[in-house]
Amino acid sequence: MRHEPLDIRSIDIRSLSPQQRHALERALIRRAHAARAAAIRHAFARLRGLSRWLRPAELKSLIDRLWRAYLRRRNRLEGMAQLNAMTDMDLRDIGLSRIDIKAAAWLEDEDPTLRN
Repeated sequence: MRHEPLDIRSIDIRSLSPQQRHALERALIRRAHAARAAAIRHAFARLRGLSRWLRPAELKSLIDRLWRAYLRRRNRLEGMAQLNAMTDMDLRDIGLSRIDIKAAAWLEDEDPTLRN
């Protein structure tokens, strides 16, 4: 029983006891961690494959650019989440409306002329 595949669609979550819900949550988290680890392994395997065609300095530059792009995107998404959490009155105080949140979060930080 324990090693059978888990089919989440066949489970009525409302009928589970708290212990069963907790066990299901742990199983889903384990599955998500395994999927994330597999995706990371796959990404690094592709980078190792690139090392055959790129010199080490080029590969380091590529990895640095990818990492900076990832951090920029993460920061922008975090900024959007913070703006979405604000009330309409707070947004109005800083000169934004709900429609403008995405544009404000995705403006390029390097070009201050786009801000006004």
